[in-house]
Amino acid sequence: MERIFIVTGASGKLGASFIENLKEKSNHVFALARRQTETEADITLAADLLDENQVEAIFNTINVSDATEIVLIHTVGKFKFESNDSIGTHKNEEGIDDEVYTTNVITTKNILKQLLSNMKPQATVSVVAFASVSDKHDIPFWSSYTRAKNILRGYLQTLSEANQISALMVNVSTVDTGNENLLRPNADKTYWLQPQEIVERVLPELSTLNGYKEIDVVKERPDFDEKYYIDHEALLGKWKREMDIKE
Repeated sequence: MERIFIVTGASGKLGASFIENLKEKSNHVFALARRQTETEADITLAADLLDENQVEAIFNTINVSDATEIVLIHTVGKFKFESNDSIGTHKNEEGIDDEVYTTNVITTKNILKQLLSNMKPQATVSVVAFASVSDKHDIPFWSSYTRAKNILRGYLQTLSEANQISALMVNVSTVDTGNENLLRPNADKTYWLQPQEIVERVLPELSTLNGYKEIDVVKERPDFDEKYYIDHEALLGKWKREMDIKE
C-alpha cells in the first residue's frame, strides 16, 4: 500500500462526496464517522474523535505504517450562529464556544497526533481542512467559529513549518449540506456550493501541495457586494429570516 486517504465526517454530504470521488479513481480510502454508517470506502470506522482512546483504536485497524503517502481530509467541525439571544453558554478561557472549539481544533489534534506517531518516518502527510471565506471579516455572529478556525490555521502552519505535514486550508462560501439546510431553512440556495464542486477544486491541489496553502472556493451571486460582511445589522436580519427566527 503506497497512498491512502483518510476522510472524516463520512456521514456528511461533503465527506461522502470526497469518498465517492476517490473510490471512482480506485484509491485506498478509509472513512471515519461518529456513528456507524455505510460508505463506499474500503473500511469505515465509527469513532468519537474527541475521545483519544477511540482515536488510538482507529490506528490499530488502519495500518498507516505501510503507507508512503497519507492524505487526511478532515471535514469535521461545528458551526454555531451567535446572536445576543442564541450565544453559547459554555466557553473556554479564550471566549470560544466549547463545542465549536473542540470539534474544529481538538479533533484535528487528536487524529494528527496518532497519525504522525504511527506512520513510518519517510512517509508524507497532507492535511485538507475547511474554514469560511468570511473568516477574514471577523463576523460577530460566528466569532467562536472564526477564532477556532484561526487557531486551527496556526496549528497546521506550525506543523508545516516543522516539515511534519503539508496542509491545505479550504475557505468556502455556503455549502449545501444537511446541517446548513437545518440551520437556514428559509435561505435562497441558488448560489450555495455543492459538495462535488469543492471536491473537484480541492483534489487537483494535492499533486503540488508543499507546505501550507489556503484557497478560496466560492459561488458568488452576480450582485454580491463585500459590504454584506460589514453591515452587521443587515446581515443579522438576513440570517434571522433565513433561520426563521421571529423578532
